[in-house]
Amino acid sequence: MGEDIKFRAIIKNKLIYQREARKLGKIIGEYSTVYFTLNELLIPNFSVRELVVPWLAKGNKPDRYIGLADKDGKEIYEGDKILCPTGPYAFARMIVKFIGCSFCACLPERDWGIAIEGEGWKITGNIYENSEVEDNWQHL
Repeated sequence: MGEDIKFRAIIKNKLIYQREARKLGKIIGEYSTVYFTLNELLIPNFSVRELVVPWLAKGNKPDRYIGLADKDGKEIYEGDKILCPTGPYAFARMIVKFIGCSFCACLPERDWGIAIEGEGWKITGNIYENSEVEDNWQHL
């Protein structure tokens, strides 16, 4: 049997009990991060199911793990802000999106991107954290 697909839900703390969030992930300011797989949503009486299913029912979309890690070993998820290591976009801050049939690194406000391959990518945050402080965000 293949590896189960990993997801990340970043849920506003007022929607869940912080005690439950501490058991399942981490708390970042006003948000809690819950990591889960599809199999975990099917297990009855499991805390992830109790937290994530109501959140999904409200129309929220989880971030998918893209199968790669950044240069520090952190898993890269859809919605992460990453720093491009080389090429014409070297040092540009980009957002991970699923476009067509693959994950891409995109400049903010763009519907196209470059393939996320090779090494050296660096996660700098995600689209949920500090989204209001984006002055001159595209380049360092």
